[in-house]
Amino acid sequence: MSLAIIGVIGPAVTEWLLDRASSDSATTTAVATPERRPVPTATPATAQAEPGVSLIDLDPMAEAGAVPLRPGTATVDGRSTDHALVIQQSGSCAASSSYRLGGGRYKRFTADAAIPDGASADTSASFTVAVNGRAGSAETVEVVFGRPKHIEFPVENARTLTLSIFACDQDAQAAWMEPTLSR
Repeated sequence: MSLAIIGVIGPAVTEWLLDRASSDSATTTAVATPERRPVPTATPATAQAEPGVSLIDLDPMAEAGAVPLRPGTATVDGRSTDHALVIQQSGSCAASSSYRLGGGRYKRFTADAAIPDGASADTSASFTVAVNGRAGSAETVEVVFGRPKHIEFPVENARTLTLSIFACDQDAQAAWMEPTLSR
């Protein structure tokens, strides 16, 4: 008697059939069942997470006399992004842009403060993130070439968010990489 087991059947059934077939003094041919692999499933935290909103997609508030940060492309440590806010030297050491947040729409701001590849090795810059103007809270970090810093800043109930870069080196380049608001 010859038995061929083909297809996907449970391991217990396959074992039972093989045992039953081998109890006869006949030849048994078995085709192995495919390896069972777990099916990936989203965890509740992943399933409920909302994607962030890039500041590149929001319109900055108009500010008289301010040199704005410009949306652009930046590469840091070989990683390139089109979602960057950059300072472009135009006779000014500082640039900033402010955004209306609507008070309570977002919980957290995240970005990498960095000096892009191609800048001179001694380039440095100060990056500031502030909420609600002078009455709110702010954080400033110093960044040097080759050592970007990840920034996470609470913006819950903030009405405005202001990002600034101060870089006065002769060939200064600096960028907020992937500036994102999350809900």
